[in-house]
Amino acid sequence: MCMKRLHQLHSRVKIDTPLLREYDAIIKDQEKTGIIEQVVDNNDVEPRHFLLHHAVIRKDKQTTKVGVVFDGSAKSSKDDLSVNDRLERGPNLAPHLFDSIVKF
Repeated sequence: MCMKRLHQLHSRVKIDTPLLREYDAIIKDQEKTGIIEQVVDNNDVEPRHFLLHHAVIRKDKQTTKVGVVFDGSAKSSKDDLSVNDRLERGPNLAPHLFDSIVKF
């Protein structure tokens, strides 16, 4: 699934060379800063999870025309869990609207 999405992304972005360079620069910057890391295939037996990504292209913007969006809800099969499904959920830290209004 990851390779299929990557090929779809590449065929969509390669038409516009400056856009492809900008997307590549974003990915390289994220790798350099430690946000993402390169996959090394060492045939582990333990399961791994990968975040799919795609480009969001905004022709109307002057500075940032392309953005990288990661898809944590993608599943490798219908019965499998996504990365988001496997994350431990914590308490809801957003205040309740009613309590905020009453305190106001």
